[in-house]
Amino acid sequence: MSLIDHKRAVISISKGLLLVFMLSSITEVSARVPDSIKSVAPKIRLTHAIDDQDRVTLHGNRHPALNTSIDQGPVNAELVLQNMILVLQPSASQQAELDAFTQAQQTPGSPEYHHWLTPEEFGNHFGVAAQDITTIKNYLTSHGFSVTDQLSGAHTIVFSGTAAQVKQAFHTEIHNYLWQGENHIANSSEPQIPAALSSVVSGIVNLHDFQSKSRKPSTTPSTPGSSLTPNILPDANTDLIAPYLNLTSTSHYLTPSDFAAIYDINPLYAANINGSGVTIAVLGKTDVLLGDISKFQTVNQPPFTTVNLPIVVQANGDPGYVSSDQTESTLDLEWAGAIAPQATVKFVTSPGGPLTVNHFTVQGDGITYSALYTVTNNLADVISLSYGACEQSMGSTYLNYYNNLWQQAAAQGTTVVVSSGDSGAAGCDASSNSTASNGLGINGLCSSPYSTCVGGTEFNEGSNTSYWLSNNPAQTPYTTATGYIPEVVWNESGTVLYASGGGKSQFWSKPNWQVAGGVPADGVRDVPDVSMTAALHDSYQIWITVNGVVTQQFIGGTSAATPAFAGILALAVQYNGGRLGNINPTLYGLSQLQSNGSYGYFHPTLSGNNSVPGQIGYTATGTAYNLATGLGSVDANILIRHWRDYGNANNKTLRAAISNISSSLLNPSNTNISISSSAASITAGQALTLTANVSGDVPSGSVQFLANGVALDHTATLSGGVASLTTAALTSSGTNLITAHYLGDNNNLPSSTVSALSEFVLAAPSISIAVSAPTISAGQSLTITATVSGASPSGSIQFYLNGAALDSPVSLVGGVAALTTNHINITGNDTLSAVYSGDANNAGASSAGLTETVTAALPTPAPLLSAWMELVLALLLAAMLVRHRKFSP
Repeated sequence: MSLIDHKRAVISISKGLLLVFMLSSITEVSARVPDSIKSVAPKIRLTHAIDDQDRVTLHGNRHPALNTSIDQGPVNAELVLQNMILVLQPSASQQAELDAFTQAQQTPGSPEYHHWLTPEEFGNHFGVAAQDITTIKNYLTSHGFSVTDQLSGAHTIVFSGTAAQVKQAFHTEIHNYLWQGENHIANSSEPQIPAALSSVVSGIVNLHDFQSKSRKPSTTPSTPGSSLTPNILPDANTDLIAPYLNLTSTSHYLTPSDFAAIYDINPLYAANINGSGVTIAVLGKTDVLLGDISKFQTVNQPPFTTVNLPIVVQANGDPGYVSSDQTESTLDLEWAGAIAPQATVKFVTSPGGPLTVNHFTVQGDGITYSALYTVTNNLADVISLSYGACEQSMGSTYLNYYNNLWQQAAAQGTTVVVSSGDSGAAGCDASSNSTASNGLGINGLCSSPYSTCVGGTEFNEGSNTSYWLSNNPAQTPYTTATGYIPEVVWNESGTVLYASGGGKSQFWSKPNWQVAGGVPADGVRDVPDVSMTAALHDSYQIWITVNGVVTQQFIGGTSAATPAFAGILALAVQYNGGRLGNINPTLYGLSQLQSNGSYGYFHPTLSGNNSVPGQIGYTATGTAYNLATGLGSVDANILIRHWRDYGNANNKTLRAAISNISSSLLNPSNTNISISSSAASITAGQALTLTANVSGDVPSGSVQFLANGVALDHTATLSGGVASLTTAALTSSGTNLITAHYLGDNNNLPSSTVSALSEFVLAAPSISIAVSAPTISAGQSLTITATVSGASPSGSIQFYLNGAALDSPVSLVGGVAALTTNHINITGNDTLSAVYSGDANNAGASSAGLTETVTAALPTPAPLLSAWMELVLALLLAAMLVRHRKFSP
C-alpha cells in the first residue's frame, strides 16, 4: 500500500469514527425542546359557514387496486358502511411542535426525555379544537350519519352510514368491483368535502373493504428430510410443517425455551425479568380459542410457570371466528406471551371484512379500528402487529393515518412493532405467488418512522450438528437448541416468494436517527429495523384446534418474529423501569456503539438476500445494516441490560478513539449547510427555487429539501457545493419551515440546517360574484356580491363595469363584499367583474366576468299634482269666478 493509499485509509477510518460520533449526538443538537407544551393548544380553524356547493377533493382516498378492477356498478343505496374513520389533521404549527416533542422524548439529557403523555394530554395539545370537532360531527349527523365514537387524541371521528349518505355527503359512489377474482366494494372516485372543512379534515379511512393481510406465508411448504404430510387447518393462510416429533438435522422447530437459548434470554429469566407488570397488546380481527393458548402454555413450562391467558378486548363488537385470521392471532398471542410469560397480554380485536347481516352491512378493516382503539385508550406498553399492506396500494390517507397513530403511541411511550412481510423485496405481491410482478415494495403499516419494522432471518446450521441436540427430549420444556445459531437473510423462495420483507419507502423521508454502517444515503426511510428467525425449516411451534382437537402445528414468517420480538421488548420495559416509546433512535444508536467496539447488542446478518423470482432485492454484505434484515437479530440479555448505554455513554469511547488520531488527517471532515430561497413569500402553488450551499471537503452528492419536515419532490444534486430545487409543492398557507439535509459522501459528513428558513405562503383565493337580478334598466339599482375563499380573507373588493372601476372599493366581511349601485347606464350586455386586493395571508385575485343585461330606461311621466296643489288651484279658480261675477255688468 502506498503512503497516499495508507493516508486515505486512515482518513476513511477516522471519518467513520467521526461520523458515528457526530451522528450519535445529532438528535441532542437538533432537538428543539419546548419549555413546556402547556403553551401548545389547538386553535379553532373552522370559522366559515359550511357551503355544500363549495367543495374540495380529498386525494389519496381511492384504492389503487381499482385501476385494475372490473367495475360492476353501484352497490345497493341502503348498504351500511360501519366504522368509517374521518382523519383529522393538526395545524402546521402543532405538527412542528409535536415532531420536536417526540424527538425530545428520545433525546438523552433533554427535559422531555421519556416524559410520556396521556391520550387526553395528547389531544389537549396536539389534537383538533373541541369546537371544530363539534362542527364536523354536526355536519356528519346532518347528512344522516351516526357518529359512533370520538376517541382520545382528537385526531379521528368514527362514523357509520349508508352508501346513499356517503354519496350525498362526499360526492362519491360506492361500487362493486371484481379484483383478481375477489369481490370488493369501494368508493369509485376521490371523495369531496365542503371547502370550509378542508383545513381540518385530511381524509377518510374504510370507504372500501380491502383488508390488511396477515404477514405469514400462505401455503404449506415442504419439510426438508421428512415425508410426513402436514395437517391442514381450516385457515387458508396457515403454514404448517409437521406434527411434533424429532425432525432431521436440517429441519427443526422452535419451542419458547429453544428461542430463549438461541437469543440469550435465560439470564434474564434467572433474574426474574419475565414481563411482570408490562402489558403487550396484540392486534387482530377475529376471535380465538383460549383453550389453544392454555395448552401451549401448559406444555411449555418453563418459561411458563402457570397459565397466564390473554385478556380479550372486543373494541367494537364480536368479530366471530374468521378462518383467514384465526391462526395468525393464535400465533401472535402464544408467542408474545411465550417470551414474556408474566406480562399481561391483551388481544384487541374488531370486526372487519366481508359483508354481513344479510349482505347489507360491511365493516371496514378491523385492524384499523383495533389499532386506533389500542392507542387512543393507552392500553399497552408494547403493540404487536403482524398485518400489512403494500405501501403503494395504501394511498396517502391510510399512510398518514397509521403514521399519526404511531406518533401518538410514541408520545404516550408505547412501542409499536410491525412485521415487514414475507414476500422479500416484492412487498406488493402475495407471498404465495410463484413470481413477483408488482415491482419493489414494502409494508406500509411499518414504514412509518414511529414504528419498528421486524424482518426475518434464517438459521445457517450448515453441516454443524452441535447447534441442536440429536433428539428432542421426552419431557418438557423440550429444549433442543444449545445456543446462538449463525443467521443469514431468510429466503426460502422458489415456487413461492417466502423471504424477509425489506426495502425503501416511497413515501417517508429518512429520519435523522437512521444512521448505521450500511444504511443507504437515499434520503428515504429504510426497513426493516431488526429481524428475528422466520424460516420455515426451523419454524415456531403453536397449538391450535384442528377438527375439534387441540393440535401441535408449526409456522414461520415475520408474523412469528414480530410477537416474539414484542415479548423481548416487554422484558426491556420491565428491566428499565418504564415505557420506552419509539425505540428506533436507541436501536441505531446502540448499533453505532457496537461498530466502535462496544457490546454485541445485535447479530448483524453476514450474507443472503431477499430477492425472489421476478424481483431482484437487497443483499447482506456483513455491514451493520442491510435492507433485508436491518440491524440483524438481537442478543436479548445484552440489549436489555445495556439499553441505556446509548444515553449514558456521553460519547466517551468515541472521543477517546478519535483523540488518538492526528487531527491533520481529519480536517476537513464536517460540513455545514445553509439555505436560501428565491422569494421570501409566494402564492400557494407558485414556483420557488430553493438553494443549498454546503461547505466541506469539495462536497458532492445530493441534498434533500424538506417543508415542515416532509421531503419536497426529489433530491437535488450538488455542483460546486451548491444544489438548487425548483418546486411548486408549497401549498399550505402561512409560514412553512424549510430545512435541508446533506446526505454526505466519502469525504464529507452529512449535515442538516441548524435553523429553518421561514417561507411565507399566501393562500391563492378564488372569487365568485353574483347579482340580485340578471337584467335591469339603465340606472336601476343593482346589488353585486363577491365571495372570496382563502385563509380568512380580509381587505376589499373593487367592482368593475366593462373594465372600468365601479364606485368605491367595498370591504370584505366574513369573506363577502356587496355593492349596491345605480350607476350602470350602458345598455346592452355589460361585463361585471371583481378584483380582490389581498391581505397579509392571501394573494390578490380576480373573478371571471359576469354578464349583466341592461335595457333602456322608460320615459319619465309628467309628475301628477299633489292633493293640496289641486285644492289651492280649485280655490284660486273659485275666487276668480266670484270676482268675475262681481264685476260683470
